[in-house]
Parts: sequence; C-alpha cells; structure tokens
Amino acid sequence: MDAFRQQQYLKAMGITAWLPRDAESPQQQAVVATAPAPSLIAPAESAQLQTATPSATTQLEMANAAQLAPGAYTDHLADATVDVLAARADDLLLVIESPALTSADNELLGKMLAAIGLDLNAQGIAYQSTPGTGSVGTVARELAPKVIVAMVGCQGDASRIAPHRAQYYQPVWTNALVVVTHHPADLNSQPDLKRPAWEDLKRVKSLLDNQHPA
Repeated sequence: MDAFRQQQYLKAMGITAWLPRDAESPQQQAVVATAPAPSLIAPAESAQLQTATPSATTQLEMANAAQLAPGAYTDHLADATVDVLAARADDLLLVIESPALTSADNELLGKMLAAIGLDLNAQGIAYQSTPGTGSVGTVARELAPKVIVAMVGCQGDASRIAPHRAQYYQPVWTNALVVVTHHPADLNSQPDLKRPAWEDLKRVKSLLDNQHPA
C-alpha cells in the first residue's frame, strides 16, 4: 500500500504519523491493508464452541499480576475464565479483560486490526469474566489460533503492562504465540498508549506472517 493510505489509517486511529528513520528496515515499517473499519461485533456465538466449565472460577487481571515477571501472566492465562463472544476459527484469538468493549472501543479496535490487514468480525473473541463458561486454555484448544492477543487494562498505570508487552511468548499450554497489549478502553482514555499498542499489533502481523520479530 502507498504511504498516503498508510498515513490515513494511522490518522484514523488517532496516531500522529512519524517519518521513518533512514536506517529503518522494511520489516520495521507498518503493514497496512485496504479493508474498511468493520461494524460492531456480531451477537455472541458461544453456543458454537464446546467449552468445558472450569472446576474453579478464575479471573486473571493485570492489576493482580503486576508483580509477576514477564511471561508469568501468560503462563497463568490458560486458567482465566471467559465467555466466548465469537467462536471463529481464524488465525487470531482476542482475549479481552473486563470491562466489555463499548462501541467506541470496538470501532478503534476494528480500525487498528484493519491497519494490519485483519477484519475484526473474522476473529475469535473471548471476554474474561467471573464466572465464565470456559477457560482460555479450552478456547485455545478448540479454535487453534496462531496468535492470541491478551488485551489487559492498566487501570491508569501503564507500567503494569510495560514489562509484559513489546515481545511475544510461547506458553506450554498452547501452540499459539501470545502477545500482551493494552485494552481498547485505555487507548481511548489515554491516547498516548495508542503508539505502543500499534507497535504490538505490528508484532502480531509479523507473527501471523511467520516472521518472528526480534
């Protein structure tokens, strides 16, 4: 895609466009697509997924995991209880902490995914909830995504998430790679977080393309 269309996507997401450094490699530049921002997420499709009810309800939030070393959050993510909103067998599973997305959050997330060539309405989506109808580990086994994106709330303190993002993980409970990024609600309330979240989504794009970032 040409640079003009790329800048238009970034502008729509509320990100100030920066000119790349001369030394920046093509792999470091954003990959964008022509897909329009999707409409609101379709009604829940959890009945399509055969999930096992966990023996104990668990809700894992970054607020409770802030003291964990990087990677420990994703190690425990398998046991977090979730309700499945969209049981779609695609390459990406979004695991979203509470609160549920508002229409504004949904619109922003759709634009950001469209900017890396993905349709929000084609992805698997699960909300963390207590109690939930299943666990992240169960959902991951059923949908077999290539990448899981955990969208966690920072509760006004982005340092809770900083040690866990800017990389990817391969936990023992799934064959998927896991990326941690900001909750869309935080991106709308704290626009300065959009830039790091955009970097996380570019990392997701590289993983989906089998080009593991450093």
